[in-house]
Amino acid sequence: MIRVEGQKSALPDVDVLFYDGALGRIPATGDGIAIAVGVKDTSGTATANQVYRLFLPNETEKAIELFGGTFADKLLDAVSNGQGIVYAISAVSNTSADILTAIETAVDQSLVNGDALFEYIAVLTPVDKTLAASIESYLSSLVSRHIYVWAIVEARDKNPDTTVEPDYDTYVTNLINEWSGFNALRTFVVAAYATFTNIKGNQGYRNGLGSIMGLISRAKVSQDIGEVGAFPIKNLVSLPDGLTYSHIYTLDQAGFITVRTYDGYAGYYVTNPVAMNDPTSDYHFMYARRVADKAAKLSRKAVMKYLKGEILPPNNQDPSNPVKPTKSPTVQELKAKIEHALKVGMYDRKELYGYRVYIPEGQDIWASRELNVYTKLIPTPHMDWIEIHQSFENPFLGIGG
Repeated sequence: MIRVEGQKSALPDVDVLFYDGALGRIPATGDGIAIAVGVKDTSGTATANQVYRLFLPNETEKAIELFGGTFADKLLDAVSNGQGIVYAISAVSNTSADILTAIETAVDQSLVNGDALFEYIAVLTPVDKTLAASIESYLSSLVSRHIYVWAIVEARDKNPDTTVEPDYDTYVTNLINEWSGFNALRTFVVAAYATFTNIKGNQGYRNGLGSIMGLISRAKVSQDIGEVGAFPIKNLVSLPDGLTYSHIYTLDQAGFITVRTYDGYAGYYVTNPVAMNDPTSDYHFMYARRVADKAAKLSRKAVMKYLKGEILPPNNQDPSNPVKPTKSPTVQELKAKIEHALKVGMYDRKELYGYRVYIPEGQDIWASRELNVYTKLIPTPHMDWIEIHQSFENPFLGIGG
């Protein structure tokens, strides 16, 4: 909880201190809220496999006390870029089994009536392809429980032993080979190591996932977290020596999230929030995953109360029909409920360019006991390239452009 009013009197007295946060009110779909999974430092006081809710930046000292070391540094990197509420949990160790146990425990502890109070899971310690595949499988199993969340994890850094990986050419080649064959719709992998400084002034070389968490917390679900005007990485000091544009390009094309600069423009930015899947997939970019998941949550909640209810089939809309059920929602009412949820929850927030909901006629609900509803989401396009076509023009010749 956060103290918002009142303080202890200098002289003996009865003081009333007002706190905020005990009601646990959060955004309905948990937009931008993460479960951060890591391994606490030996100085940390957190109990392993216990979820702690942190109201950042107010509770930065608590984050340091609980987790210490690199885990806390990365949480504070998130704060430097705008992170607010976050759930955090320490695994017993950084073994794959312990990390996966912490993820599953955190999810179970963060559900209210089966509903997720968070949007995604951030694993703030390096993972390999095998663990990432296990995380992807677990996330897929959550979909069958109608829990729509995704994950973002850290890839390993370049080996400090120069006899093993003497340069970034070798590192990039090895890393891509290690992750070859990994295909994910819900798991993103960050290969962005650099020097960062957080709000406590702790400067160090580490993965940029903590900072990326802060960007996600501020972005609408439809926004690209690499948007130059909106999301500079405020606490990034420098990229490592030897890392070139070519390396960043190669990692990006392989599906890793990286960080870059732009010629003649200050600051550091996420290159592309991509996933390791087919580049033609609708879910190749993080913002598509976020939009789809939010729409799914809103649509399901909008019609859940009608489940098992009587309904007039879509091919029988005649109000004079004597067998029409009474006190039952019609197909058009169901359609309107979903449309309203998408309008208020996303379209009005500029998170969708448009949407369409339709319910086909000719459905034999008597036999199937099933109503099929189709929602078509029209996303807002993004400008990944801007080409300025420049030339001279002679107004007397009437030729140009």
